[in-house]
Amino acid sequence: MTDITATPDVGYDRVAYDLVTYFPFYFELYFDRFASVKPTRTSTRGAVINFNKTNSLALADTPIDESVDITASVLSDSDTPITLSEYGNAAKTTAKLRATGMIELDPIVAETIGVNAGQSMDSVASLPFFAGTQVAYGGVATSRITIAATSKMSAHLVRLAFARLSAASVPRLGGGYFGAILHPDVAIDLKEETGQGAWRTPREYVDPANIYNGELGEFEGFRFVVSPRARMLANASSTTVDVYQSAFFGGQAIAKGYSTGGDYGEQPAFGLTPTTDNLERFKGMYWKHFVGYGVFRNESLFRVESSSSIGVNT
Repeated sequence: MTDITATPDVGYDRVAYDLVTYFPFYFELYFDRFASVKPTRTSTRGAVINFNKTNSLALADTPIDESVDITASVLSDSDTPITLSEYGNAAKTTAKLRATGMIELDPIVAETIGVNAGQSMDSVASLPFFAGTQVAYGGVATSRITIAATSKMSAHLVRLAFARLSAASVPRLGGGYFGAILHPDVAIDLKEETGQGAWRTPREYVDPANIYNGELGEFEGFRFVVSPRARMLANASSTTVDVYQSAFFGGQAIAKGYSTGGDYGEQPAFGLTPTTDNLERFKGMYWKHFVGYGVFRNESLFRVESSSSIGVNT
C-alpha cells in the first residue's frame, strides 16, 4: 500500500487564541469587614475623625450611710482620633490598543481596578490589627528577638488570648465568637500540634452559609481565618528567624473613619478617567478612597508572635 503524499505547507496553518484572559490569584478580603467602629453622625467634615469613649465609673460596692449624702462621681471620656488619608489608582488604554487588541479591554480594566481597590484597602486595614500592646510569644520566647525556630503557635496561646479578651469583658463578634487571623504558615503548626488539648476538628456551624472563605472553623472560642495578609516579619529575631504575627480580637477593636464629601464614602469610589489629550485617545478607569484605620480599644486586641515550622528559620 502506498503512503499518501503530504501536502506541502503553504501557509494556511494559523495559531488560535483563547479570547478569555486569566487574572492572578487574589487573597480574600477580611480586615476591612472586621473594623466594627465606624462614624454614624459626624459634626463636620475633616481630615481627622475623633471617636468618643465614655469611661466607666468606679464601682459603688461599699455600703452607704443612710444619713450622709454621697459625693457624686464625675463623668469622664476620651477620644480616639483616626487620621484619614487619600488612596487611589488608575489604568489607561490607548486608541491603538483598543483598535488592535483581540480581547475586549474595558472589562479587563474594570476587573483589575476593582480588585486593586479591594486588596489595597484590605492591606491598609490590616495594619492596626497587629498594632495593639497586648502580646505573647511562642514557645519560651519573651520578646520578638528571642523567638527561635521552636517558638511555634500553640493551643495554649489561643487559650491565653481567650482569657485576656474575656477578662476585659470584650464583646464577641457574630455568632458568639471572637475572631482570629493567622498566616497559613502558622495555621499548619496549630493544626498539627499533638497532645492533650491540642487542635481538634472544628465544630460544624448550624448555619454554614455564614462561614468565611478561608475559615478553619471554631476552636477555643475563636473563629479562625487564614490569610497571607497576616504579617510576616522576615529575619526579625536575633537568630534571623521569620516572625509571624497572629491577630486575636473582639468587638470594637478597630475603628474605620472615612469622608463623605468630595465623592467619597464608606467604600472606594470608581469612575472613568477624563479624556485630556487632543485626539481623545487615552481612556481609563480609576478608584479613590479617603479613609483611615486605627486601634479603638486596645483591650479588644491580642497579638501572638511566633515562628513557623515551614518558615525561614536560619
